[in-house]
Amino acid sequence: MKKVCVLVVLTSLLGVALLAGPGSASAANCGKFAGSPVITTGHVACRKAKAIVKEFIKVRKKSIQGYRCKGSRTKVYCKADAKTIRWKK
Repeated sequence: MKKVCVLVVLTSLLGVALLAGPGSASAANCGKFAGSPVITTGHVACRKAKAIVKEFIKVRKKSIQGYRCKGSRTKVYCKADAKTIRWKK
């Protein structure tokens, strides 16, 4: 009986760990910037995502606030570790 209880506890802990894992980092729509949506993944704050897009469009640097960015005035893609920011006009 004790082994069954331990097995149930371990199984439920594994289930919780899988739910809280990397699969929970789905894309989030941060609203519009210049008429088009800003899409983020990996728990990027919407305020920060919009600021990074705005700064990239303005200065066109490859690195902004720790994110590696590429794109143009109508399309921006930035990445840092598992976090991404996408915007397309």
